[in-house]
Amino acid sequence: MTQKKLEQLVRKWQKILRLQDWEIEVKQVGHNDFLEDGRCAQLEASANQKEGTIKILKPDQYRAWNDKPQDIEQDVVHEQAHVYLFAIERYARAGEEEALKVAIENAANIFSAALIMLDRKTQRRT
Repeated sequence: MTQKKLEQLVRKWQKILRLQDWEIEVKQVGHNDFLEDGRCAQLEASANQKEGTIKILKPDQYRAWNDKPQDIEQDVVHEQAHVYLFAIERYARAGEEEALKVAIENAANIFSAALIMLDRKTQRRT
């Protein structure tokens, strides 16, 4: 996949997941560029600055790393979904129950809205 197509995927899903206020960079990397072993994709982000970098394992290295086909779009969406989970994790660790409830509700609202939007778009095509 070209860098341009990878960036288009990120922008597409930023819109669907309502993350347009985030600056998200994406790049294809090799095994040695991952911070944690066994990953095919990884998000490094600063929630305070609303910016991050998604690292996607290069397709030519993926087969040697994993026995299933690579789904780059799935990896992009998965890593962007982590943005919503950062707040949940932070509030849970701090024991801030009310803020945790709000963060969970926000994540559920975004994910349900994205799924409904995609389902309705699919229904219009059929």
